[in-house]
Amino acid sequence: MSSIKRIGLGTLLAAALASQAEAETKITAAGWDDLGQMMSKIVDPQIAATGASASFLQVPADFDKFLQNGLSAGTAPDLFYVDISWAYPIFASGKVAELPQDEFAQTLAAMPQALREAFYQNGKLYGIAKDFATLAIAYNRDLFDDAGVDYPSDDDSWESLGAKLTALHAALGEGYYGACLPASYDRFGAVAFAYGWRPFDTQGKTVLDERFASALAFWRGLKDSGAGIVPQDIGASWTGDCLKSEKVGIAIEGPWINGFLRDNAPAMHYGSTMMPKGPSAERGNFLYTVSWSLNAATKDLPSALATLKALVSIEAQTFRLENYGAIPIDSDLSKFSYLAAEGAANDLVRRSFRGSQEGRIYPFSGGRSGGAWVEVINSVIADVMINDAKIDDALARGQAKLDALP
Repeated sequence: MSSIKRIGLGTLLAAALASQAEAETKITAAGWDDLGQMMSKIVDPQIAATGASASFLQVPADFDKFLQNGLSAGTAPDLFYVDISWAYPIFASGKVAELPQDEFAQTLAAMPQALREAFYQNGKLYGIAKDFATLAIAYNRDLFDDAGVDYPSDDDSWESLGAKLTALHAALGEGYYGACLPASYDRFGAVAFAYGWRPFDTQGKTVLDERFASALAFWRGLKDSGAGIVPQDIGASWTGDCLKSEKVGIAIEGPWINGFLRDNAPAMHYGSTMMPKGPSAERGNFLYTVSWSLNAATKDLPSALATLKALVSIEAQTFRLENYGAIPIDSDLSKFSYLAAEGAANDLVRRSFRGSQEGRIYPFSGGRSGGAWVEVINSVIADVMINDAKIDDALARGQAKLDALP
């Protein structure tokens, strides 16, 4: 073969390889977990037919700032987490792609209704939940046994649970409490929902009405009776710390408390119940969830959509459940053999799942005003629970701040 022919073939081969390299797409997904193994074991095989591969970028801290900066600069990854608590301005930015609902119809239909609706904004779908959680009651069996008080149950109202917490405190004495009472919206809000309060009306306005006031009076009454205490007053930063101390009967938490108790109170005998019902005759609960959302500027939309489908597949849900305890988004829990096992941890996970289907459920979100709205609600609760303000005065101050929000 002449040198000219060899050069010609070599040039053609190099061009072919370059063309192939250009055709291969690398889809990047980002979040704060470590999902590298899931990408290689589950996602890559599912998207191989597209000619693409996927990688995961872990950003453990300040992910919302990372995402906002990346979207503004045009450097954001193809797919990314969006927490429901700060979703509104991200979706309103025009930088997040509207998802084709028909392509995700099967996944959406399998979700609990509250979760299915979580990432719609103005009638458009901007994300698919990767997992979720709601609140439940975790309780220390030994403390209730020592006090001779009946365990909390799924049939409890807030009134009947309050009576049990008061009885536990009376039986065990000073230094023991029925519950820790966070002075913050992320726990108290669920109580207010059970009293019939809703965070936003149909016009998006918040009214701190008599239902909110009644719930706050109940919360404060537990503290005044000695049955409850603000976590910081016993050196705790959250209710998990309270339960771990074995001086407090219950914690209002989600399934994340399982790992904490396993590592920090391995000998504790604990159980769980659903959130109690309130005067509304329904339970109140928060929906905590994070979406997978799509960069509107992705360079390979078909491959990015294929990757998104793989990220929310049953296989991916199973991986996250078994490795991180994340609740699957599919309503048919029989698909997940991991959840069939008995035990306190799985009982709490199953109750957290049920929490998405029963009662008055609202996303943990500050709506259009985001964190500023949550800060105002927190200030009202803290004013009563920590600063000993009168409820009417605290509500008046809070309402004025809410009315001034954009």
